[in-house]
Amino acid sequence: MDTLFGGAAPWFTAPALLGTGFLLIQLVMGEIGGDLDADIDNPSSDARWLSLQTVSAFFVGFGWLGLAALQLFDLRFGPAALIGAVAGFGVAWLMVWVTGLLMGLQSDANLSLDEAVGLEGSVTVMVPPAGGGSGRVTVVVHESQHDLPASQQGDQPIHTHALVRVTRADNASGTITVEPA
Repeated sequence: MDTLFGGAAPWFTAPALLGTGFLLIQLVMGEIGGDLDADIDNPSSDARWLSLQTVSAFFVGFGWLGLAALQLFDLRFGPAALIGAVAGFGVAWLMVWVTGLLMGLQSDANLSLDEAVGLEGSVTVMVPPAGGGSGRVTVVVHESQHDLPASQQGDQPIHTHALVRVTRADNASGTITVEPA
């Protein structure tokens, strides 16, 4: 216990345990379908640097490697903190880099909404009448199922589970226009 909590060690142990604990909770939440970080889906680089996973990764690198420098190499607090900070930024950078690679894989499989025009789908969230907002429609394009925001031109709502046909696609807004099939 003295290794983890004696002298200056708590300055490294606390962030290490917090970061490790959060990443483990995030792993478990991912397995059961939860999410503790809304910013991870935003591909902007600022959001990835400020995500909870990246901050936790910094704490893991700073804490564990700073503690190792303090205890194993018998360094004083200042040099150990410097090593921990460099390691923390390295681990955080690695997290951002890997996330960027994974997001790049996701974007390679993106659908051009024009490919959905003329196809039939099923309403998953009621599509309100024209001007009333949007619903959601599931469409299968190239053997891949896509749940897309949808609007319509009619004056009656299209209810859940109704079959619809895609009449128009707006790639800029990411919305399709549908009509009853």
